[in-house]
Formats: sequence, C-alpha cells, structure tokens
Amino acid sequence: MHHKDKNTSANAFTLAEVLITLGIIGVVAALTIPSLVANHQEKATVSQLKKAYSTLSNALVLAMNEHGTVDQWELTASGTGSDVTGAANFYEKISPYLVILNDCKNKGGCFYDGYYKTLGTKKEQFAGTASNFYTFTLTDGTAIAIWAAQPATCTNNASASCAVLFVDINGKKKPNTTGRDGFWFRVRNNRIVPYGTTDEEFQSCAYIDGTYPSRNCTAWVLYNENLDYMHCKGLSWDGKKKCK
Repeated sequence: MHHKDKNTSANAFTLAEVLITLGIIGVVAALTIPSLVANHQEKATVSQLKKAYSTLSNALVLAMNEHGTVDQWELTASGTGSDVTGAANFYEKISPYLVILNDCKNKGGCFYDGYYKTLGTKKEQFAGTASNFYTFTLTDGTAIAIWAAQPATCTNNASASCAVLFVDINGKKKPNTTGRDGFWFRVRNNRIVPYGTTDEEFQSCAYIDGTYPSRNCTAWVLYNENLDYMHCKGLSWDGKKKCK
C-alpha cells in the first residue's frame, strides 16, 4: 500500500510558476548576454592590438640592429599614386623578423576591399585596394599596410613620420572599422608610436568628424585597455578613462 507524501503538492512548482521563472531567466539573459559578449570582444581587441604592436615594434628593433635607424632605409614618399618603392623598402627591412602569410604588395587581397568605416559619419580614407600602400598579412590573421612618408619628415620629432602603418587585427573579417578593428601607427626614425597619444588628438577618436575620424583611438586602446570611447563621451587622458 502506497502513502502519498503530504508535502509533495505543497513543495512542487506549478507549470505556470515554472514558465514564469523560465521567462524571467530568458529576459535577464537577453539583457545581459549581448553586453557580456561585447565586453569579451573588446577585451580580445585590446589583447590582439597589444600583440600586433609588440610584434611590429620588436621587428623594427631587430631590423634597426642590422640596417640602422629608419632614416637610413632609403624611404621615398608613397604619395597618392601607385609607386610604393619606399614602402617596399620598409617591408624588405622588417619582413625577415615577421612571420608572413601573404605578401600582397600593392595589388590588394590582404584587406577588406572597400573603404573602411569610422566611428563617425565619414568613411575612412583607406581602402584595402589602395595602390599607394604596401600590404601583407601575418600568420595570426593580422593585416598590415605601409605608407612611406617624405625622407625629410623621417626624424624622431613628436610630429614626424617616416612611415604610417594601418593594422587590421582580424584581416578581412568585419567590422572593418577604424577604432574597432583597424588602427593607425606612425613610424619615427627609431620606434613605432600609436596615433592619438595626446588629448588634442584623442578628441577626434569618436563623436567628432575631423579630417581623419577614428584614427586617433589607437593609443587609448593600448594604454587604457578599453574601447569605452564607443560608449560614452567625456573621456580624456587627464580625466575620466572609463565610462563607469
């Protein structure tokens, strides 16, 4: 003979209660999971950009040990045409110290083919098919474009550039947006520096459409380790460095 547990009905959840609970869990998940995913993606961006910066900086140091400082590398300006002799010279010097997957020269194929987006309303002035950039990819998927500057500007001054590097940390994959997966660097005569190291430059990182919108986000990501400029205003090098 079986005896029914008197506490069973008192302790059991009804179907309606279960469905309500599951619904609440679903709503909470829908609200929190996208934020968690975005936060994870931004942390991954910081790590990938730091790796790319370290890889390129180390390659430059090794190349300078063999060939001298960059002002001795016979760089000539890339200009707006298809002559990438100077950029090719730069590539020739550093490539032995990088693990290259594809050498696309200035023929396209290493980057997203169209113009990159920005965090503002203007499009970026760089396109993956630009014939005045020397392009290549690393085995980890990073795509790099080189634009050589005038030899006269190849010094160690704060505003000088021997060359400019555009780095897409995930190659052709989306979002193909400056400040999200595309980042700019200047090459001085003895080091590589990120765009946007001052407050004046950083103010054109996001929310403001300057001449080169979103180009000046690179230093912020490297040194403050976040992409919070995409989420709030009022950030600065001397003040607030996170949204929360």
